[in-house]
Amino acid sequence: MHLVRKGNGVAPFERFMASYNAHPAGAEHDLVLLFKGYEGGENELLAHLDRAPEMTKHLVVGDNGFDLTAYRQAADRLPHERACFLNSFSRVLHPGWLGLLADAFDDPSVGLAGATGSWESTVSLGLRQLGDSLSYPGAFATRAALLDELRHESGDSAPNPILEWLFVAKETVRSAREFRRFPSAHLRTNAFLIERERFLGVPMPALSTKRDALVFENGRRGLTATVRAQGLRSVVVDRTGVARGEADWAEGNVFWQDDQQDLLVADNQTDAYDAAGARVRALRSRKAWGASARGVATPSFP
Repeated sequence: MHLVRKGNGVAPFERFMASYNAHPAGAEHDLVLLFKGYEGGENELLAHLDRAPEMTKHLVVGDNGFDLTAYRQAADRLPHERACFLNSFSRVLHPGWLGLLADAFDDPSVGLAGATGSWESTVSLGLRQLGDSLSYPGAFATRAALLDELRHESGDSAPNPILEWLFVAKETVRSAREFRRFPSAHLRTNAFLIERERFLGVPMPALSTKRDALVFENGRRGLTATVRAQGLRSVVVDRTGVARGEADWAEGNVFWQDDQQDLLVADNQTDAYDAAGARVRALRSRKAWGASARGVATPSFP
């Protein structure tokens, strides 16, 4: 299922369809286009459907909530045993991409298979900014170096240090109730395969803010955490077919690691890493993987 969000314009959809047509999925499937925010009726969809294969199915949902809100509505309306969700910015990069995810998912110990995952923790990153040397061990040599890199990434080179500290402290206290400390392994929901009934069984509150969506993806009681609590594994699958469990995700050259050369499905976050300079790459790699990062080294990160 590929999400087509009206608010994003037609370009992301065209890029997805070009990648889908260029790279055979490698597994029997139904392609379902999930139209979010298209309220003008079937005529509004014709230009999109003309670009899709003849047997493509489609569903229409409102523009409330986020990607995951649309996925839940669609899963509730579909009859399929398994569902593979791809967000509106996704692009498949390798032939057999769906077959590789499905092969990994066939392992009875696996409850969730995806194209990218991360260990990033907003709690630990905030604590390190506040001076806790035990957070992100081995990743950021000093608090000052981390702050300098975060300011460079955001473009805010001269913030008010007192207001900055107070803001980080407030957000970190808030995040501690919702997220785990590093390494906070979570499968990213840009491209993932799951049993439809299992997905429907994961508690999902109303997702009214971006933070709500992040809590569902990465929270203490979110998607990956729920699958883990059920005694099942979440695996990241790369384009060579290797399926890695949570503890081994950093070994793959996939999300924000090296040149992402083994990435199976791209999205706007992996594209941003590709387009970034060495300094921002190094920061993002260390946020995702701590001392196991293989981004480009810079003098700020000895």
